[in-house]
Amino acid sequence: MVVVLSSCGGGAGRCTADSQCPVGSSCDETVGVCVMPGSGSSNGGGSGATGGGSGGNPSMISADYGKSCTSDSNCSSVPGTTCTPNVNQCLATCANGQACPMGSECVDDVNVNRCVRTCSTHSDCSSEQYCNESSYISSKICLTKVEKWSLGKDCTSDSDCESSAFCVKKTGQSTGVCTKDCQRVTDCAEGQECVGLSGDPAFCFDFCFGIGQKSTCRNGMSCRAINGVSYGFCG
Repeated sequence: MVVVLSSCGGGAGRCTADSQCPVGSSCDETVGVCVMPGSGSSNGGGSGATGGGSGGNPSMISADYGKSCTSDSNCSSVPGTTCTPNVNQCLATCANGQACPMGSECVDDVNVNRCVRTCSTHSDCSSEQYCNESSYISSKICLTKVEKWSLGKDCTSDSDCESSAFCVKKTGQSTGVCTKDCQRVTDCAEGQECVGLSGDPAFCFDFCFGIGQKSTCRNGMSCRAINGVSYGFCG
């Protein structure tokens, strides 16, 4: 199993100094939370790095925080953030032990930790995003919807799949599904997991429920178990 978006535990912490906060935010010591620029204070009298907001809860991330992007220029409306590769969102960096603004959690994106917007349902995310169902982090997070390489569609040969993808078939089956190699769950399409077994390279496969059953999988594939979680993958 290769899932790099794992929790680093910063989301539940409380700050006492700016050094404990992600780059671009500061610590509001009155409530012990990291505040993004312009979010103001609880009485509307914010100043300095916390801005002169119109009031409201200083622990909440801004409405634009985590918006989808393709380059840093798309993040000018969200101070202190850059466009994060793989996730394609405007996010602030964080480190182990740092407190993220409430409404976000510090997660590991390969080599750089980022404060990512948390969610309970898909409706908590923008229309361009979905609420990640992975159990490898302590909270669900919003991920950008990316339909990549026709992943998961039926195929009979590699030519049926788009660039960088190939056709994987169950032994004895004439039809398979398009997949590609991956390093993290964000390399895969929505509803898929990045899975590697017995030292083999990892590939994108569909989620499934009902371990050992074929009813939720296609093309002769069955739902195979993943250690430590209740769901499996079609393979």
